Formats: sequence, C-alpha cells, structure tokens
Amino acid sequence: MSGSRRSYAVTTAVFAGAVVLFGPLSYGIVLGATDVLTGTVTVSVPFSSILASVAHGVALLVAAPVVTEVTRVRLHGVAELRRGPPTRTLARHCLLTVPVLAGVVLLLSEFSELATRALERDGMTDVGIVAVLWLLLAWGVGRSSVAFYRGLRATRDR
Repeated sequence: MSGSRRSYAVTTAVFAGAVVLFGPLSYGIVLGATDVLTGTVTVSVPFSSILASVAHGVALLVAAPVVTEVTRVRLHGVAELRRGPPTRTLARHCLLTVPVLAGVVLLLSEFSELATRALERDGMTDVGIVAVLWLLLAWGVGRSSVAFYRGLRATRDR
C-alpha cells in the first residue's frame, strides 16, 4: 500500500471509529438532555411532534461536528482544537462542551430520580446505594478536574 493510500485508510478507520463510538453517544446524550429539560414543556404544548423534530435536529447538528472534531484530535493531537481564529476556537470548545453538559444533566436527573424513589420507599439500602453513587460521581468530577488542571499547567509551562 502506498503512503497516500495508507493515510487514507488510517483516516477512514479513525473516522469510522469516531462515528461508531462518539456519534450515537453524543446524539443520545443531547437528545436525552433535551427531553429532560423540555419534558414539562412538551406535555402542555400541542406541537410536541415539532419540538421532538427540533430536538432530533439539534442532536444531529451537535453529533456530526463532534465526530469530525474527535477524528481531527485523534489524527493530529489536541493542538488541532486551537486551529483558526480565536472565535472559531471558542466555538469549537463550546461545541465539544455541549455533550458533556448534556451528560451531566442526564446524570443529575437520574440520580435525583433514584434518590426520590429511595426516600419514598424508605429503604436504607436504596438510600445507601444512591449516596455511594453520588460520592462516586463527586470523586470522578474531582479526579477529572485535577487532571484537567494539571494538563493545563503542563501546557502553560512549555
């Protein structure tokens, strides 16, 4: 295989992997978060099918660029996110933040629903499980924040 064909094959494989791994995940997370955030609105609005179509469209509009940005980062490194003018760099970072925030919304929604059900049943085991889940979530956020801060400092020190 020649060099250009090999690079095309690698690029195609990385893109296919991003489509399989990040496309449905981003789509589902954004769609689920819009459902959680607009769940009370769609019950009282007669145009709920229109809102559902808009939610699907927004989820697709977020998932497609996320897949391409993940592919670029996998092929060229994290510095690829800083390409172009500052406004585009900021837009790129904001776009990649949307699925993360949507995931946080879904986690908080599920955990609060679990806590409510556990307290309604008055089961100490259920309350304990929910407490452990909340502690694990806090631990994960803390570890991620520390890693992000260390990476930021390491990048600045260069």
